[in-house]
Amino acid sequence: MPKKKVVETSEQAEQELMDDQTTEQAVSEAAEAELEDLSAPPEERGTAEMLSSTWQALSAARRQSIVLEGKVYSIDREYRPYGHNQNIAEAMVNVFVTGVYQEPLLSSAIRRQAQAAAPGADALISQHIMVSIPFSTEFYQLLPLDMSDLDLDTDEGRRVYIRRQEQMARKFLGQTIPFCITHMERDTGDGDGYDGNVSYAIAGSRKKALPILMRRVFEPRRGMPFIKEGDNVDAKIISVGAHSVQVTCGGIDSIVKSFNLTYRYIDDFRKSYYNGQVISLKVRHIQQARDGSYQMVLSGRDVELEAAKARASKVVKLGSLVHGTFVQISNLRENGRCTAIAWLNDVELPAFVNAFAPRALGDIPITGDEANLVVTGFHDNGLVITNCSGTLGSPARLQRQQF
Repeated sequence: MPKKKVVETSEQAEQELMDDQTTEQAVSEAAEAELEDLSAPPEERGTAEMLSSTWQALSAARRQSIVLEGKVYSIDREYRPYGHNQNIAEAMVNVFVTGVYQEPLLSSAIRRQAQAAAPGADALISQHIMVSIPFSTEFYQLLPLDMSDLDLDTDEGRRVYIRRQEQMARKFLGQTIPFCITHMERDTGDGDGYDGNVSYAIAGSRKKALPILMRRVFEPRRGMPFIKEGDNVDAKIISVGAHSVQVTCGGIDSIVKSFNLTYRYIDDFRKSYYNGQVISLKVRHIQQARDGSYQMVLSGRDVELEAAKARASKVVKLGSLVHGTFVQISNLRENGRCTAIAWLNDVELPAFVNAFAPRALGDIPITGDEANLVVTGFHDNGLVITNCSGTLGSPARLQRQQF
């Protein structure tokens, strides 16, 4: 029988996409509500009847390397041999399975294929199935935990080692993460005194899941990649340092440093950003490594410039006096003048400060200092062009002197 040819109008396709998004949003909200209603944490034991219906789904997910998702609910310790007659503790991230991973970048059709590949996986939400994932080797592709200053042959060194792991691991509590199942064991306990319960242990790997997600995003079977250079993407923060953040998007962990993240003056990113936060970034560059993996250069500043282009001339007028904070100051030139980048606090716009003589203003300004700026124009890239008419003190200098 010949196949029926279906002709779909753009209006029908658009309506179907809206219906899919509405359905997915409803399912997501229902799942979140259900997870919030769970009064008991996942258990390492369950009835044989319960596990018989889910063990096969989990086994199928492991064999087919299906990417699942789970919500982090606790951090435990696991001891492994180290040296001669010694053990060392490792932080373990415990998650309960919430279904097949829903990559927001992928189309609804591809997500439905992933759901069908692991039948019964979504039913695991109500089963409180627990999976353990080692923290130190699984959560950082680019910035592994720095333990080089520790002597793990000493009791104190081993205590600091596990304390650092646990402090960082706790920041993931409540987050949803992708993973693949790597190992499964269960004990049916069919000997004397068997009470119908089954003990089990399931291990997972986040690092195994990321390349799978990466291939789905950058090497789809049909059509263009889901992420391209110039796209704006939503990335989830997985680690925050004083002057950089590490984000994950499309199966790639990327580091975004201060000069790429924002034009705002922030002396310590740990005060303004947190694990699990989703931020908007522009993809500046995508590069494929020799091993087939992908790397991305991401910028939050480019997103801020795009927004500034649309509103700068509407919120500030030529000749107006604005208040700004120096974010970046160039080196002094031979003529004793310098240029700067500032953030206009009142209107939340980035600005370029024309060459000025800092000595004429008193103390040479440093990043974090505040100034009065006069608007002289607007650059095509979105920056407001200004002249510095005077500084407003040196709060940044005073703060640094206190420490």
